[in-house]
Amino acid sequence: MATSQAEQFVTVPSAADYSAAGAGLHKLVNINTSGQAVVQTSAGGRVVGVLANKPPAANRPAKVQVGGIATIECGGNITAGDNVRAHTDGTIITAAASDCVIGVALESGSDGAVIRVLLVSNHILAA
Repeated sequence: MATSQAEQFVTVPSAADYSAAGAGLHKLVNINTSGQAVVQTSAGGRVVGVLANKPPAANRPAKVQVGGIATIECGGNITAGDNVRAHTDGTIITAAASDCVIGVALESGSDGAVIRVLLVSNHILAA
């Protein structure tokens, strides 16, 4: 089914080289104390968006998607309609009760798959 969306992006300096396969593209990111985009490595941690490019070095522009429908890498099995949260490696997993939800899966996927997720900006708690 086709979807219509208004994507929102911001550009901030990258905290590292994210150009290698699996390093950062389609992963959840946060902003560090230096104002740089860094892959989120804390389970359930704060997320500001999804890395949408492959910065080749620290302090290079990181394009971060902060709204709309993003493509994000799965860290486990996810079913369409699941609320999702940050996993320990910048991927997403199904959210449990009281987790900080970063989006809703629009399609199903398994570990390592890249799926479409509707980002939620208010980071609701799963019920």
